[in-house]
Amino acid sequence: MKPLRIVVFCLLGLAVTPAGAQTCTHPLDPVFYEANHYKVRKISVESPFDFFFLVRQRLDAIKSSLPLKEGNDFSATAYNQSFPIVENAVTKDSAFGKDIPTKIVVVKGGLANCEESRGDLSIDVLYRVFSTDPIPAAQAT
Repeated sequence: MKPLRIVVFCLLGLAVTPAGAQTCTHPLDPVFYEANHYKVRKISVESPFDFFFLVRQRLDAIKSSLPLKEGNDFSATAYNQSFPIVENAVTKDSAFGKDIPTKIVVVKGGLANCEESRGDLSIDVLYRVFSTDPIPAAQAT
């Protein structure tokens, strides 16, 4: 009987979601969050190499140049305009790879941690950056 209790307890533990990690009901529809007057709680610009100080510093600089700002109302237009801004900034920055014609930069993003209760309508915005040659950042460090 004890093994059954352990299994039930584990399954209940899996069913509980952390308080800060709510899923979004409309993750592919940024207009929904604009129309319903969501606030931007947090903006993250991430890279697999952002543990390097130089990369983290450059990503923070890119974040500060985005039209979407933490604490402001969410704007689908500003959200969509930010993708090419991030991509162009990373492409031009030699910390994310050598300045060669074949440099490839991919920016993926999304909406996360949606707080959809009536008291606090807020959302996190995430931009993930991948580039073909992050080695210069490691060499500079």
